[in-house]
Amino acid sequence: MSIAEIRGKISETGTNLSERMEDLLTSDIFGCMRYLPAKKALIPFLQTAYSLHGNILTTPSEVIRVHYSFWPWLKLVGRIPCEPDVMLGFETEENHVHLVLVHITRKSAPARFSAIPAWLRIVMASSQ
Repeated sequence: MSIAEIRGKISETGTNLSERMEDLLTSDIFGCMRYLPAKKALIPFLQTAYSLHGNILTTPSEVIRVHYSFWPWLKLVGRIPCEPDVMLGFETEENHVHLVLVHITRKSAPARFSAIPAWLRIVMASSQ
C-alpha cells in the first residue's frame, strides 16, 4: 500500500487515480527516498530542482537526518491554509532544521494544479 493510499489521496478502488497522479508520484518517489541515504538520493535529486523564482534549490551542507511529512495541513496566522505534497525537514549537526515544501505538478496539468498560495512561495524562498 502506498503512502498516497494510506493518506486517503487515492480511493481504495483506484477510480480517481487519473486525477491523483501527482499524489501517487509523490508517494512513490519520496516514499522510497526515505529508505535511502539522503546524500546519495534525496539531496542530489533536489539539487536539480528550481524554486518558484527560478533559482536552483540549495540544501544545507551537513544534513544528519531528513524528516518527511506527507500532505501536512499548514495554517499560519493571517495566511490561507495550504497542503503541500511533502514537507522536508533537513536536520543539521548544529540542531537546525531547514524546511523545504514540495509541490508536485505534471507539466501537462491543468492550471488548477499549478495554483500555489503566495505564502507557500514565500516559505520556499526563505529556505534558500
